[in-house]
Amino acid sequence: MLDYNKKINLNLRMIQDIAKVEEVKMFRLFVYIGTLLLGSAICGYSIGIYSACHRVFREKNGWTEDGTDDKFWNSLLTTLMPLGAAIGAILSSPVIKFGRRIAVLIGDVCAIVSALAMINVGSLTSVCVGRFVLGIGVGLLSSAVPLYINELLPRGLTGALGSCHQLLMTGAIFVASVVGILLKKGLAKENVGERFEYCGWVLAGTGFLGALQMIIVHFGFEFDSPTFYMEKEDRATAREAVETIYADPEGVNEKMEQLIRGNEQQASSGDGGELYQKYKMALIVGIALAIFQQLTGINIVIMYAPTVFRKVGEGIEDYLTAGAMFTNFAATLLAVFFVDRVGRKMMLIIGSMGCATTLLICAMSYNDGTYRNVVKDWVFAVSVYAFIILFEISHGPICWLYLSEVLFSRWMGYATAASWIFTILVSSTTTLLLQDPPYGYATYFVFMIDSALFCVAYVKETKGKSKAEIVAMFDSYRDELPLEEQNDEEDEKVQ
Repeated sequence: MLDYNKKINLNLRMIQDIAKVEEVKMFRLFVYIGTLLLGSAICGYSIGIYSACHRVFREKNGWTEDGTDDKFWNSLLTTLMPLGAAIGAILSSPVIKFGRRIAVLIGDVCAIVSALAMINVGSLTSVCVGRFVLGIGVGLLSSAVPLYINELLPRGLTGALGSCHQLLMTGAIFVASVVGILLKKGLAKENVGERFEYCGWVLAGTGFLGALQMIIVHFGFEFDSPTFYMEKEDRATAREAVETIYADPEGVNEKMEQLIRGNEQQASSGDGGELYQKYKMALIVGIALAIFQQLTGINIVIMYAPTVFRKVGEGIEDYLTAGAMFTNFAATLLAVFFVDRVGRKMMLIIGSMGCATTLLICAMSYNDGTYRNVVKDWVFAVSVYAFIILFEISHGPICWLYLSEVLFSRWMGYATAASWIFTILVSSTTTLLLQDPPYGYATYFVFMIDSALFCVAYVKETKGKSKAEIVAMFDSYRDELPLEEQNDEEDEKVQ
């Protein structure tokens, strides 16, 4: 009976939270969120744009396909960005202490500096330096942007708008794939020199986005995140920051109460080891989800899409790749719609099992090209598209949303760094796995089964909960309380 009453109270509170969205200054909130999402676009464009330019680099420099030079430079230019991102994510933990705005602005500066380096496309050394510096900026932005957005949003909007980080990333990846087709088939089709010059401007696109975001954040953002001011024990400024978003005094007071409660939980746990001992499961779950996001095998599609689809049909791989990238973007819209209806945990479980199923079908339907089998080839292609959809309604957007919900700001960078480190590991081993694709897909199938079991056992549902309530769920000391006291605490929170 107690659990039933708790569910009723939770559902009533979620309805109240959605109703209070009307009390928010929506236009200003959307300007803030839209500006921050430019950082998400920088991250996505950075992931997809080099593969769009790779063929032009190969033609201009006279590399033979899969030759030694091609493999070396392709591997280096592909790896430097996520390597820099891992370093940037680690650095984001101390940088975020000085403000989310500061972290975003430094990320923008890195994007601008990298653009100035990469526009000198004739120097491979300059392009390498640019990719690495860009990676540092991407690491900062991929940590700061989801956290900043989550801390600005009212509870009724955290799921839908919190998922937009991945939406803008996938949208930018799609744009990068379209650029790749234009470079190959449209712009200066017969003149590789001109196409090579275009590559410099294309690679520098992140600089334009960074400059735009930097100008708006610097001149248009009067305050940092309210949570940042609470961490600095500056309640007066925190309240002013909240008042720029909430139109209703009651909403301001409720938000301040949540911020105060969350800050007191963190402060009462001390720093360093004591804080970790109390809330270590939140960090463990966060890092594990960041790792499983990469162990889905999504990098096979994103980084090696043309290679994968060339097995289906020579000459149509570019169109299949662009279609996959558009599906990648469009499917994220489904997550935005369902995340607050189905819940984070259930969508992660559904996504893990669905990805496992489609990966198994890919392994069974793969055609090595020794003979033509149209049915198997198209079953394979459809399975890849299904895999993308299932990834983008689960691990893709929900990982970033969940990290921003369950982790303290100082820990966000560690989980993000884990994601980028495994991006490097997965992408560096993907070439080996593609030498025998059925076994490669079967390997990721096993990882997804592990992911589903992990989510069932350890992921806690955060839908409709405040930061203070989420933090309390991961309190390892609370598990030592008698069951009656735990239930009493839950009743107090849902009332």
